[in-house]
Amino acid sequence: MKNHLIKLLRRSEQLTKTDMVYLVGQSGWLIFGQGIALISSLGLAWVFANFIEPSDYGIYRYILTVATIASITTLTGFGIAVARAISQGHNVDLQKIIKIKIKFGLLGLIGMLLIAGYYLWINNTLLATLFAVTAIWIPFFDSLSDYQFVLQGKKHFKLQTIIKIIQRTIITIVVVSAIFLSKNIVVITFTYFFITTLSHYTAYRFTQAKYFTDQDKETPYTSITKYAKHLSIQNIFFYWQCPVGQSFIIQTFRSSPISCLFICRSYTK
Repeated sequence: MKNHLIKLLRRSEQLTKTDMVYLVGQSGWLIFGQGIALISSLGLAWVFANFIEPSDYGIYRYILTVATIASITTLTGFGIAVARAISQGHNVDLQKIIKIKIKFGLLGLIGMLLIAGYYLWINNTLLATLFAVTAIWIPFFDSLSDYQFVLQGKKHFKLQTIIKIIQRTIITIVVVSAIFLSKNIVVITFTYFFITTLSHYTAYRFTQAKYFTDQDKETPYTSITKYAKHLSIQNIFFYWQCPVGQSFIIQTFRSSPISCLFICRSYTK
């Protein structure tokens, strides 16, 4: 059966002009990784639903929503730009890209601190604390995750999937532990961003050590950055058109658990 499938894929290569055996094999790893991510997400949601107050879970999701929007300042389009450049045969020093992303991410940090100041001004110390705690991670937690696009560009999908499964497992275990041990939304939120950033940093260091290159004098970093900015602008419109971005309007949030649940439900639509 396996040999017949391989023969069929080989014949299809005449039409697709692509190594179909390799493509199908690697796609299996990506699908498997997505399945593990879905299971871990459902498991984490179940723990939140059963051991955390609905209003606290709404606050947690709200903070993640705004943090996701703020992380656009790190030029989230860099990932695809890097993957494309590597697939075209360019040598890309990931450390240079990360430094650019972190520099732009400081704008997101400032924005989060301004929101924290607003909530402090209206005497909502809980949200003020959460935004201040989250702000320090904005330049880093998304920027460091771009290691995966280096692996994509090199078509090392198996390694990428294995790393992401390990990350997802560790993050889930640590966050669940924080829920059971503290049930404090500030502690849980801090723990999530800390362990996520740490896992991304570890994966980044591994990728940088494995694929480090100093043969990048001919690499068009200027055009890569320009393309990344273009993609990042597109991401801004995407976030503001979807329920995740629309939930940013939260004037009634600080006093209404119902609005918290509304935001949570927007993620399941």
